[in-house]
Parts: sequence; structure tokens; C-alpha cells
Amino acid sequence: MSQVRILLRWFLLVTAVLVLTTCAHTPDNPALVGNPCSAGAGKDDRNAPIVCVDDTGEALSVNPDPIRVHDVGQSNRRPVVIHWWTRSGSNDLGIKVADGCVTNVRCRGGHCMAKTKPTDASGAQCKYDVWTGKHPRLDPDIIIVDCCAP
Repeated sequence: MSQVRILLRWFLLVTAVLVLTTCAHTPDNPALVGNPCSAGAGKDDRNAPIVCVDDTGEALSVNPDPIRVHDVGQSNRRPVVIHWWTRSGSNDLGIKVADGCVTNVRCRGGHCMAKTKPTDASGAQCKYDVWTGKHPRLDPDIIIVDCCAP
């Protein structure tokens, strides 16, 4: 009987660990993901963009620039999450976006994220400021396009 209890406890422990790691890894919580920008290139995907902020030199640069992103995701019709990462993985990253393109800009260390705002068929274009504690501001663009338009 005690062996059954031990096996049951191990099963429950393994199940709990699997559930927690699966639920913790979402696009809104990249805590379990390494720095996707350590190589320097961003991800130009209109449904899941990753912008790499190169903070390893004297001046900042971003890739891609401009960011082209859908207003809502193609598969789920929810706002698209844009992620910014510093290439170094450190330096406090700051993002400030002009009104009309995104909401909920949140930054923590070398990572920031924001959600797109739904637009009409004409889309939207906004300037944004990006900076770190060691670099002055840079002002690239975000271009929001109506979902699923070519």
C-alpha cells in the first residue's frame, strides 16, 4: 500500500510541474524564454514581432525598423503582443509609444512589451522612443496594418 502512495505522489508531482511550466510560458509571460536577441536579429512576423534593440555600441539601433504588425492576431483576433529585447540582455530598456498604436507598455530590465490597438482598414503609424540607461533616445516607427491584409 505504501508503494502505491509513493507512486501516486510522484505522479502528482510530475503532473504539477508539467502544468506549471506549460501555463507559465505564454506570449504575455516570456519568463521561461531566453533572450531571442542575443544574436541581434529581430523577428519580422506581423502576428508575433520581436524587436531587437542593439545596445552593445555607442548608439542604439533596432531591428526590424519599422515594425510592421497586425492590429489583431490572424488566428485568435486578439491584440498582437510586440516584444522588445536588448541584445545585451541587460540595461534598463524604456519604450514610449505615441498614441494610436499600442496599449499596456510594460518594461522590466532589458525587456518591454505592448499590445496593439485594433484599427480600421487604413491602419495606423506611430513613432516610438526607445532608450536605455546608457543610451540616448532613438525614434523608430510602428506600422499597424489591418489583420490579414496582404
